[in-house]
Amino acid sequence: RPEVLARRLTTRGRESADEIARRLARPAPPLAAGLKVIEIDNSGQLEAALAALLAALDPVKA
Repeated sequence: RPEVLARRLTTRGRESADEIARRLARPAPPLAAGLKVIEIDNSGQLEAALAALLAALDPVKA
């Protein structure tokens, strides 16, 4: 999520506002065709992100 990334980059203080804007404007590289994408939101509780990751790694339980 761009707003979360922008906040994290701003907080780090290693890039100027202009550099952050350019970084966020860059398109993401394309993914390989047929690749199954699993998105895990790590902007909330660590336990929730960990549970989502573990569920993704164990498709039998997912």
